[in-house]
Amino acid sequence: MIQRLVAVLNGTSFHRGLALGALVGAAIAGSTLWGRIREARQRRS
Repeated sequence: MIQRLVAVLNGTSFHRGLALGALVGAAIAGSTLWGRIREARQRRS
């Protein structure tokens, strides 16, 4: 019983970490793309 509980909690922690990592990665990618767009617009002006 305790082993199952530990497995569920570890799985939940893993999924939370995975989701957080995906969000952070998406934020970094979005920031990079936004920076490239702004830089390209500044070159045109």
